[in-house]
Amino acid sequence: MRIGLHQIRHTHATSLVTEGVPPEIVRRRLGHRSIPTTLRYAELSDVVADSVYRITGAG
Repeated sequence: MRIGLHQIRHTHATSLVTEGVPPEIVRRRLGHRSIPTTLRYAELSDVVADSVYRITGAG
């Protein structure tokens, strides 16, 4: 499996959102022009968190 720059950026952004970094900071860090683009990572982060919650029974 090849990992490219896009996957690395995506992982970094998702990690920042998961750690509670405000979306505006993540937006600037990634160089996005609009916050809706950055908020996609927050939505994905919620989906991932829900999956982990269901698998591990954490909470």
